[in-house]
Amino acid sequence: MGSRPIRLSITSIETDFLLSEVTNRPLPIDQENVAGQASESAIDHHLSDSISPDQIRPLPCVNFEATNSRRGRRIKGKTRISTKSPEKKLSKCRSNQNVKRTLGFGRKLDTSVRNEWKNIVSSDLEFSRQDDVNDFIDPDNFPLLIKTLERDDFVLVEFEMEPNNKKAFYVGKVLLYENIEYEINFLRCRNKMFGKFAFPDVEDISRVSETSIKVLLPTSRKLGCAKRRQSYMSFGGDFNLLNIL
Repeated sequence: MGSRPIRLSITSIETDFLLSEVTNRPLPIDQENVAGQASESAIDHHLSDSISPDQIRPLPCVNFEATNSRRGRRIKGKTRISTKSPEKKLSKCRSNQNVKRTLGFGRKLDTSVRNEWKNIVSSDLEFSRQDDVNDFIDPDNFPLLIKTLERDDFVLVEFEMEPNNKKAFYVGKVLLYENIEYEINFLRCRNKMFGKFAFPDVEDISRVSETSIKVLLPTSRKLGCAKRRQSYMSFGGDFNLLNIL
């Protein structure tokens, strides 16, 4: 007969057979063969008109206005090689006129502007002549001070620097004379080669004795027209031999 299980209710639990219920289904009887049928859309749909690349992206068009403009237009006769001929003379005259036009020749200047230019040129020439006349300032042979110093005069002051007693020179402006001493507002040397001096941002005022003043400098001259350059002054002397600060 076969063996029976010890537990008679072992097969009565339906949950043990739930997994087999997934495949325990009857096959569909009225199932159509999908792979055997052809798609109606693939048969009936047919492209009557073909699409060309020109319809998607047309050919580029030439902008005649840009090519005929002054900037993009090729100058006629630019590549020709002209020898001694009337054409060469005409092209040369045309190029000279263009150069004159760019440099500004032929324009009439205002009378005030022309006079201002003449004054600037004449003052520069006078100052250059004065530079040619002035010799080097020799630190071992200073000229004697004949003129008495006055207020707003510019002078060259000598100092002895410790510990080597090296001589240093400053340019200053006389402010006051009292008890054989001068109150000087000192400048700073900005360019020794060209003799440019300027007042510092913080005033440097001190008293010096008469013996420290070596040279009475000529009247100062402001350089340039800009505000920054007008602060520079020159005295027409050559300070290259001096240890000027």
